[in-house]
Amino acid sequence: MPKVGGNERVRVQRGQTLEQIAKKYGVKPEDITRADGTPAAGGVMPGETVIIHHKAEPNRAQAIIALLAEATAAREAAEDAQRRADLAQARDEAFAASAKDFNGTVKKLRVLLTHGEGNETTLADREKGVKELKDLVAAAEAGLEKLDPGAQEPARDVVESLKARVAKVESRAQAERAKLTELDAALDAEYKAFTDMANGDKKQRAKKFPKLARELFAKYQDPAKISDGLPPDAKKALGDKMATFNKDLHRTIVRFSDESWFNERDNGYLFGRPGPKMQKHLKQVEEWLNSAPGPVDAKKRTELLEHLSEMDEAVRDFDDPVTKAAAKSVYDDVAARAFARLSGK
Repeated sequence: MPKVGGNERVRVQRGQTLEQIAKKYGVKPEDITRADGTPAAGGVMPGETVIIHHKAEPNRAQAIIALLAEATAAREAAEDAQRRADLAQARDEAFAASAKDFNGTVKKLRVLLTHGEGNETTLADREKGVKELKDLVAAAEAGLEKLDPGAQEPARDVVESLKARVAKVESRAQAERAKLTELDAALDAEYKAFTDMANGDKKQRAKKFPKLARELFAKYQDPAKISDGLPPDAKKALGDKMATFNKDLHRTIVRFSDESWFNERDNGYLFGRPGPKMQKHLKQVEEWLNSAPGPVDAKKRTELLEHLSEMDEAVRDFDDPVTKAAAKSVYDDVAARAFARLSGK
């Protein structure tokens, strides 16, 4: 065993006693101390290291001090190593927790983006989702700084890619909102122009309404085409409004079809002569539809079916294609409601 300051370090073997060790090395039991310098008089254990202090050693006290310093240094080194290991473990655990949070945020981003980018997503949901997406991007960017430095660069690429997709979703929502606002404003303006014309001066109406009616009929006869590219809720909102507009437009065209707007193509009437007939029977059917529901006797049923038949015939008699189409739309609407009520629906 090595000597420290002229003293000998010895590891206790199984079965050895303090007295046996002292005898073996030619010293007294009190000349044996533990590694930390304390007396070994209380007994020793197998595997324990003890120091033999030979009588010939003139600097016994200094040797003990050296041994204590060595033990202290070793303990401090061990504690420092443990501290560094604990710090490394805490750092690794912090990186692992940050990575878990970052991956969770990215996962939420991907899920919401898939929803926000979908064609079936409503405009309201898309607009609401943009704020949440931006908040998640901000959280992901903040989380980058907490990641292991070696993982930050690839993670940053992922965030930038997702951020670009979020920007596209926001841009799409803004474009859809702008389109809906524009179409809605145009419809309101044309609805007002149409209503003002229909309720205004008869001479002005006779002069300008035919052209305006034809233009509006052509423009709004295919509502789905106008709202193409809008999300479902925007399509429905605009579609419902256009349906109301078309219903009023078609009925107004039929209502004014008996006015004397001379046009040679139609033998004296711009919108055709079947107008008064259509109006007469339409009024009868609508009066019944607006009455309180109740049983319908055979006579009333027959009358209603006759009115509907006369309306159907009037539709076929219109020569002007716009008026015919408008009259058919009015007939289809009224007939559907009448048959539904007759059948008890």
